Amino acid sequence: MSQDNVSMSRTCRAPDANGDSAIGGDKHVDPSMRRAGSNDVPIIGVAEWFFETGFEGVRWTVSTDYGASRRSNENVYFLRDGDQLTIYDTDGGILFDGIVDLDFQVNWRPYPQNPGDGQQAIGPCWVHGVQRGVTPDLWADWFWGHEIALPTIRQTLRSRPYTAKLIRASR
Repeated sequence: MSQDNVSMSRTCRAPDANGDSAIGGDKHVDPSMRRAGSNDVPIIGVAEWFFETGFEGVRWTVSTDYGASRRSNENVYFLRDGDQLTIYDTDGGILFDGIVDLDFQVNWRPYPQNPGDGQQAIGPCWVHGVQRGVTPDLWADWFWGHEIALPTIRQTLRSRPYTAKLIRASR
């Protein structure tokens, strides 16, 4: 394992109960852009799914460096309950505009080799949370429809990810 991989494995950890991790989060919003006492500076990027060894499933994110020749995990913002999220379709229409409220029970499946335990699943992937009031397949499609086509939603991949705006919940 290279030194870069060693340091990444030390800093890339699963989000804590507040949705923060060593990757992404509020620390990457330039403090000079934030009004005193305000947490409402929008993060503009794309709705993406994120998976890394140790996460044991997909996390839903807004990424600000999609398409860059070299991407950084510091530009990944994990969704957490209370965040304001807007997802725009490829024509600029609004697909979702609301407060993130993830349900961690819907689509729960037992693990094939350990049926006493389990996790949520959508299509071919284990996942962490699905927005309440949105079907699991549709929620997943907004984040991975440019890379995975779920037959219940689409037969072909989208040409690109959806644009998203995220405003962090106050703490």
